[in-house]
Amino acid sequence: MSAYDLTLGTGQSAIRFDGGAGIVGARHGWGLQNLTDWMSLSDAKNDVNERALQHGAFDPGQTTRQSALITATVAYVGSTVAELEQAIYALNGLTAEPAAPLRATFRGAAGETHRDMINIEITVPSHRGRSRLSDITIDMTAIDPRAYGAESTNSTGMAAHGGGLRFPLTFPVNFGTHGTDGRVRFTNTGTATTYLTLVVTGGMSQGFSLKRVETGQTITISRPINMDDTVTLETYYGTVLLNNQSSLSGFLTEYDWFQCPPGETCTVQFTPLGTVTGTPTLTMTASPAWW
Repeated sequence: MSAYDLTLGTGQSAIRFDGGAGIVGARHGWGLQNLTDWMSLSDAKNDVNERALQHGAFDPGQTTRQSALITATVAYVGSTVAELEQAIYALNGLTAEPAAPLRATFRGAAGETHRDMINIEITVPSHRGRSRLSDITIDMTAIDPRAYGAESTNSTGMAAHGGGLRFPLTFPVNFGTHGTDGRVRFTNTGTATTYLTLVVTGGMSQGFSLKRVETGQTITISRPINMDDTVTLETYYGTVLLNNQSSLSGFLTEYDWFQCPPGETCTVQFTPLGTVTGTPTLTMTASPAWW
């Protein structure tokens, strides 16, 4: 396996470009010749307001960055011209009209990072009747300029006491059932702030509360959540969806959205409100982020 490759898409339709076959040679299939700006910082959005009578410019405040423009230059080695053409058709089909941003995953010596791409443009030079072709360019726009590592998923139920000890003690000692603190944790090992996907299942008669323990920031939904309901909260967008369809933003009574800065651990306390039925669960998914 190469330590330098790019994959577009996920699942069976994904296409992998092998960095070890970057320059068209004896290898068969797709190769990655060059990947430009994957590790570059995108342009800053802040306007520069120069000071008229002093050196330099005014402080624009927090820097924000544009979407990232990334170019992959790839090659294909086929056994026949027809095979080459079919491979290009498959690449165009994967990228032409995806229903959602297309996942691009780069694997280097330091591990894997991924971005979600839109507005993908592919330029294919003439193959001139040959079964191998190089210098195919894939221009992509990453909607988020940060690169993300592998996803981590943690789940918890509501907080519950352990069984504890019963006296008088007998041998062997029975410590009872284990308790749970009703918390999930994630450590951002990257260099950029990352965001969380929080999924809560019912049932709870008055909703639930999610609190970041380190900062006290709290999100509270004040609405009955049925046993078969799923509530998805995206802290990047500040959205709350019931069963991936209906917005619950109108039922937010606390909405101090939180994220996980670089190098920090984010601990989220799950507190069901009202009468509980079934087994309410919080699942948190997050990835370390890099500039």
